[in-house]
Amino acid sequence: MQTVIHPQSSQSKPATLARGAERRATLDELKNIITTTEYRDQLAAARARIDDPAFGYFGPDSTMWKISKAFPVLPLMVWYAGILEVFEPRITAGFSGARTPVGSEATSKIRQDTDPLPRYSRTYEAFMDWFVGDDELATRTSNRIFGYHSRIVMRMPEDSTSKRYGPGTPFAALEPELMVFTVLTQMVPYRQLYERFFGPLTFTESLKYNEEVLQFAAMLGCDPDLVPKTWDEMQQWLDDYYKDPDTVRVDEEFLEAILQIFASRTVATIVMNWTALSAPPALAERLWQLPQLQKHRRTAKMVDPVLRFLFRIAPDAIMISTRWRDAQERIGRKGWTPAARLATKILPRPFGTGRGNLSDYAESASPRMKAVQEAGKFLDESDDILAQAEAAGCPMSSAIARGGADTAAR
Repeated sequence: MQTVIHPQSSQSKPATLARGAERRATLDELKNIITTTEYRDQLAAARARIDDPAFGYFGPDSTMWKISKAFPVLPLMVWYAGILEVFEPRITAGFSGARTPVGSEATSKIRQDTDPLPRYSRTYEAFMDWFVGDDELATRTSNRIFGYHSRIVMRMPEDSTSKRYGPGTPFAALEPELMVFTVLTQMVPYRQLYERFFGPLTFTESLKYNEEVLQFAAMLGCDPDLVPKTWDEMQQWLDDYYKDPDTVRVDEEFLEAILQIFASRTVATIVMNWTALSAPPALAERLWQLPQLQKHRRTAKMVDPVLRFLFRIAPDAIMISTRWRDAQERIGRKGWTPAARLATKILPRPFGTGRGNLSDYAESASPRMKAVQEAGKFLDESDDILAQAEAAGCPMSSAIARGGADTAAR
């Protein structure tokens, strides 16, 4: 997989995310945005429904735990959700803006200026924190992700070609409709992929899943009252969203940017055709009208039978999620087996327990995130030096202490 770097402006420009007075003015134009108070209220309500802190927000008897047990489902969902969301102009621009270095130019195109694998792995970890993590871990992840999203307040870049969201149009990641869209682009393919490869849910499991989707929405700060309540309504809501050509951008130029992410054009075309096979019908219809996807459609239809066969013959030692096994052990049930411990050592984290940690921030962080990390590392090292000095009988000098107190006072 190669990276695609879009040209940057050589002129110095301010940060793309709104700050201070600019942020307030943008939010005033939008008016209806999920606030921190509303998020905390939704999260508190979801947390109040937890039976046991060790169970997390769903619990071992939930449909969410059942789906999360099958290792391949979540990695495939992360891919599907990314493709479903990338055609939403605000999401693509927001992602680009959040990763644009200060002095650079925001773009409405796909920004792939860093290795996508670590970012993909961190997304996997976040979802597993939510789905099978304990109360504390899942809540901490919710707070972190909400913090990321709350920063994305900006205006559409100058190169935006969207009819509804043209250049200069204000938007924020916490717009209620956009939050519902995000929840459904994750929860709809999550169930669809499980049923495609591991069999349909029972009627009772289906009803549970509908309730768990609302619980998940509340964990993100999305108002559950705005989310469709039944499985058919969820799928229909998402399909209707893609029917509006003014809201969702699907054209040759944008598809070309997606295809360029792959090193092989043939592989890219097969993967996109395969993705479209189970995309919302309105999106699939628009994708298949584009000339780039006229080839390899028959080959794409062969992917599902091959995957089903591979999943069927693969041993449980690698087909059951390592995070699910950890969760089972946490609540006192059998999760790990000797064969599973041996098999997962060859897989990199977070998918296995091997040393290769694909989620290392140093490999994929944006310039802004790297700066924050370096600052945090410096402060941690400074604290360690002072602690070691004090332990060795050379406590912090009065001048340093006075300087620290003055800084705290300011």
